[in-house]
Amino acid sequence: MTITCLISLMGNASVGPESGLGAACAGMSIIYAKGVNSICRRIESWTVSNNNSSSGIDEVVDEDEENGTTNETNTNKQEIEDNEKIRSKLIVLSGMTAAFSAILPTPATAILLCIELPGFEALSKKHGLSYMKTLAQLTVSGTLSFWIFDRWYGNTYLPSVPNIPGYIPKFESYDTPLAAGIGLMGSILALSYLLIAGIVKVCTSKAKTILDNKLNSKLRIVIISTIGGTLFGTLGYIFPLTLGDGSYQLGTIFGTAGSNISTSVLIASSFAKMLTYWISEETGMVGGLFYPMLLIGSMCGRVIVNEFGTSWATTLACSLVALPAAICPGPLTLMMLGISTFNLSSRGGIPVLVCTVTAHVLFVGLGIPQKLMSKAPKKTQ
Repeated sequence: MTITCLISLMGNASVGPESGLGAACAGMSIIYAKGVNSICRRIESWTVSNNNSSSGIDEVVDEDEENGTTNETNTNKQEIEDNEKIRSKLIVLSGMTAAFSAILPTPATAILLCIELPGFEALSKKHGLSYMKTLAQLTVSGTLSFWIFDRWYGNTYLPSVPNIPGYIPKFESYDTPLAAGIGLMGSILALSYLLIAGIVKVCTSKAKTILDNKLNSKLRIVIISTIGGTLFGTLGYIFPLTLGDGSYQLGTIFGTAGSNISTSVLIASSFAKMLTYWISEETGMVGGLFYPMLLIGSMCGRVIVNEFGTSWATTLACSLVALPAAICPGPLTLMMLGISTFNLSSRGGIPVLVCTVTAHVLFVGLGIPQKLMSKAPKKTQ
């Protein structure tokens, strides 16, 4: 999965890097967890044998005592197995945090992401992970990964906007209502995003069925992938902002060059990006959906700044996360992402939080994606 994601990204497919990177770190974490559990098992066995030998007592036990010893041994084995499962899950979650910390502006965003998306109630009740133990472990893995990547790469993968000395964004009284409006925009974009997904899925599903009836499945895969590459390559030539995962284009949208891009180009590119992502996804390319969604919202936010002259930092911070906020249940994660990308103050986080909650309530809260997904056709393998 990691190799195919890298190939897709090198081919400028409209997918994000997080899918391949997360798969790589999760796989290595599983291998690492097996090694750690093996070492811990040897230490526990050595400790138990030492405790037994140190007693120095050889007694003849009756049947009841033997049964009690057997039950106690079984209980200890079950406890050891449960501890190993919890340890493995914690290591894998830490690996995912380490992966995402390398591509986000701050490890705090990656930590919140890995806690909020599965839901901490599920982490604690279903997987047995305590809050502080989990948070402490994720902090170690996340900050270490971020430090290594920052030292090697010299910057974060997702471009963050540095503060100009002496510059502090001036927050206006209309910032909170503006954020709620951008949240509404995010829910509308999410609806368009899933409608385009449905159209592409139906078209590719029918094409796969027709080709399967006339050709073998291997040849069908080659033909569909070739058609997909031709389509998103052609659209990428017409709309350069749609090429790749979007991290490079985000720097242009955020900067002064973004003010020189016409509204029609930005709006057309945002919808073209939705189309190129789903074409890439349905025709064999491998990658994540998070980065493309960040670019789609940012292009629409740039339109608001260019047309209405609203606060640059607040508008783009909110629009950056408006689309993923409508779909993903991670308001604190996305608030942290908006704040860290634009280096906003504590007050600047208020509109971003309002935007994320508004977008999610108006989309998932109203049951829109649930109804759309129930009508979606099953994906042909």
